[in-house]
Amino acid sequence: MREMEESSKVLTAMSRYPITHLRIHFPDEHVIQASFKPTDLVADVINFLRPFLACPTADFSLSTRHPHRTLSPSTTLVAADCVPNARLYYEGLPADPPFLSEDTLAKKSSYSGACSSLNSMNTTKTRPLGISSKGHTLSEPSSSSSSSRRKEEALDLGTRPNASDSRMTGTVPKVPKWFKVGK
Repeated sequence: MREMEESSKVLTAMSRYPITHLRIHFPDEHVIQASFKPTDLVADVINFLRPFLACPTADFSLSTRHPHRTLSPSTTLVAADCVPNARLYYEGLPADPPFLSEDTLAKKSSYSGACSSLNSMNTTKTRPLGISSKGHTLSEPSSSSSSSRRKEEALDLGTRPNASDSRMTGTVPKVPKWFKVGK
């Protein structure tokens, strides 16, 4: 019965989610995000990452956290419970940065660029999530991305109309029709 339930779960996930979105986190806080098919192997993800590494011949593995599991290269993404999306973590040598090649780091995008790419993917649904024309999207380390996110939020807050603005100009703010004032 358990095997049947597991195979049912796998088939349901494969039919519901034709694309798996992965974010591979590196110890130096860089992230590569890409899309794969649920039937792809973890070895396919490893082979996809090799050209972007500073040392493509180095041995490394991918793991998940919470719970911590090192993924076997012969496991499919659906069997590794990476469908519809997952965060994977790079574990390997060299232990010191840089983990990504200079070419790859030169092509990285900003946090806001990655978010706008994700938003356009979600609205159009024509391209797989996180895939650019080169097949990958890189984003900045999270420390700078959080500061850029805060800057964007501050800009958004600065452009929003306030109630004090309407008092200064004398305009009456719009009130929904269903809202009865004074009752």
